[in-house]
Amino acid sequence: MNKLVKDVLVSGALAVVGLMGLNACESDDEKEIYDMVVTPGSFDQLSPAGADYTVSVDMFKGGKWAYDIAYEGTGVTGWITEKAKSLYDITFTVAPNKGFARKAIVTFKDKEGKAESMQLTVSQQETNVHDLTVSLKEIEVFYDGGEQTVQVTASVTVDWECTAVDKDGKKSDWITVKNKTAAGATIAFAANEGKPRQATLLFTDKNKKAKEVRVPVVQAQYRTPEEPIPAGYVQTGSMTPDKTLLGSEWKVVNDYMKKYGWEYTEHPNQPKSTDTGEDVDGKHIEVVQDLVLGSRFSASWFTKTSR
Repeated sequence: MNKLVKDVLVSGALAVVGLMGLNACESDDEKEIYDMVVTPGSFDQLSPAGADYTVSVDMFKGGKWAYDIAYEGTGVTGWITEKAKSLYDITFTVAPNKGFARKAIVTFKDKEGKAESMQLTVSQQETNVHDLTVSLKEIEVFYDGGEQTVQVTASVTVDWECTAVDKDGKKSDWITVKNKTAAGATIAFAANEGKPRQATLLFTDKNKKAKEVRVPVVQAQYRTPEEPIPAGYVQTGSMTPDKTLLGSEWKVVNDYMKKYGWEYTEHPNQPKSTDTGEDVDGKHIEVVQDLVLGSRFSASWFTKTSR
């Protein structure tokens, strides 16, 4: 093979190789890269006070994205909301947290499904406010016992309980806590057959976050009904009027008595006015506060018996 022919063949081979390389470069340049980059990748341990947070979203040319939010843990949803959005970023508002620590996952997706989805983790700290309040400051109990409803207001993070202790700190045996709900409880008091007694209702947080609330309880001593004077009368009935009757005119009290089958009559020993025949002090019957029993209002009726 002469030199001219050899040179022609070599040049042709190089040309073919060059064309192959050129085609390969053109193929690589034309290949589209479908990327999505979300910055930052997380917002960790955010303040319970809440605030606005912005996320940068970098997509391939012409790419369009969307997102969804999955809430985890406490069951509370909707605490992350969209405030502003553009092609390149989004600003979220994280609401103040009034409960336990919480977490959510924000997933960013390519609407065309070409780019791989990216996730943003958002976590927020537990509230630093732990309240526990009780509707009553103290409780006075009649000697014959009864029940009292106590309303309780507590933060979500407070798991409260109520116990009764005597003045020595031991569990009280005459106070029972029942019908407990998130909003309060019913406290039952046994009858007292002895001297006045005291106890304390302790409202405490099982999680030991809220301050303890103490409600003193005082119960009056047992009283034996006194023999009416003059002798010869026996008690035939009694009733406990409504507290709203305190200070009411006798006709109002009398109407109340009639609803339960009672009828008021004048006290035979009460001095009368010679002009009107009415009681001298203008009172026929009244509801008064018993200073010994506390806020108890009572009325009794006695009948003369022959001996």
